Amino acid sequence: MKSKAYLLTCFIFIILNKVNGQSNCTKYYYGEKVTSFTEDSTFLWIGTNNNGLIKFNKLSEIKTYYNTSNSNINSNYILDLIHYNNELIISTDSNLLVYNDGSFNVYNDTINGLLIEDSSGNLIIADNRGANHNKLYYLNGANVLRVRTLQESIGGLGSTNIDITIDNLGTIWIIRNEFYNSDVIKIDSNSQTVFNLAPNNPSGTSIASFENSIWAAFNYGVYNSIQSNWQLEHQTLLPDGTINNGLDTMKQFISAMQFDKDGVLWCGTLPTGFQDKEIEILYKYNGDWFFIPQIDLQNTSTSEIFVSEYTDNIYFGTSEGFIKVHKTCLGVGIYETPYSTKVMIYPNPADNMINIKIEKDQIKLISLNNLEGKTLKTYHNKFDSIDVSELPSGLYLLNILTNKGVICKKITLANNGYK
Repeated sequence: MKSKAYLLTCFIFIILNKVNGQSNCTKYYYGEKVTSFTEDSTFLWIGTNNNGLIKFNKLSEIKTYYNTSNSNINSNYILDLIHYNNELIISTDSNLLVYNDGSFNVYNDTINGLLIEDSSGNLIIADNRGANHNKLYYLNGANVLRVRTLQESIGGLGSTNIDITIDNLGTIWIIRNEFYNSDVIKIDSNSQTVFNLAPNNPSGTSIASFENSIWAAFNYGVYNSIQSNWQLEHQTLLPDGTINNGLDTMKQFISAMQFDKDGVLWCGTLPTGFQDKEIEILYKYNGDWFFIPQIDLQNTSTSEIFVSEYTDNIYFGTSEGFIKVHKTCLGVGIYETPYSTKVMIYPNPADNMINIKIEKDQIKLISLNNLEGKTLKTYHNKFDSIDVSELPSGLYLLNILTNKGVICKKITLANNGYK
């Protein structure tokens, strides 16, 4: 759902079988209704609509809960989350909080809403207070730099901000619902434009961007815009609302969307009719739709999608918990990212140690994952040489987080001394 724009990078796909073993590419975590995600190198942070904040250890998969009964958080409804200036910022249904070692302090007591960071390092908040959510706040740190009043929706009855994204030019896009209509508003530095894509239908669900392409989802279809020229990508209302891909057919509303850094569009659905129907998880790559089979969650909907910056995992929030999907396992994520900075990783194959040399950029974290998405080892220091002697022979993904992005390299271990 909300996202910064990702610049396109070249990558090499190793095509795996897209059918066999796909069910092993997903893992379910049943529980609370998820509203939002963010992450750091160790934890996935999960906002819920009635159970407060969850700290999920990505390695041990242990959940720690923070709510009004066991902490000083002031609400169990978490509207949105973001890591900003190396701090965890939480938007509740009443204000902004900052997390500090198990405690919560007020970050701003008069603002809450959808959160995103712009290319200038400002925290952008799309207002969620009052009957008419028509303010856009620009913060640097906790200081309010600018407040903008959003152009009135087409119906003029007051709108609710549903989702937010920023494209590669720094333009802000918000999808909004009001009582009788849905629209998309485009906000650049000096002007605003409203696109009335859903007249007489308050059905906007999600908006996402990749480079200069904007995608907006409504309960009757998905629009795609390049340079503000909107076209209907597909419809999802019966009887014409089908996406055909072999034996797969979707007749559901797309309720959440997100692009990953490679331009793959990930989607989750709300089943039409809802009762006794399973949600769909699907992705669009190179113009084709692909479905992930055997998603056994009925009477629920997809509320949020989050793309990990540290691994190849995609997280789908639902009204009954969340689903982890490993992109590499599906065959859309075993890739090596060519990098402008020279990187040397040797030997490969390796046995006990892997040496890493990188020019200019600063390494922040290194992780070694298996092909099913599990992080096996994390290295926080001594990045020039890492010990892999405890791991068995096989193919792994080495993820190097630098101050300029993530480098992903395939590594083969031939550890004959492993026991």
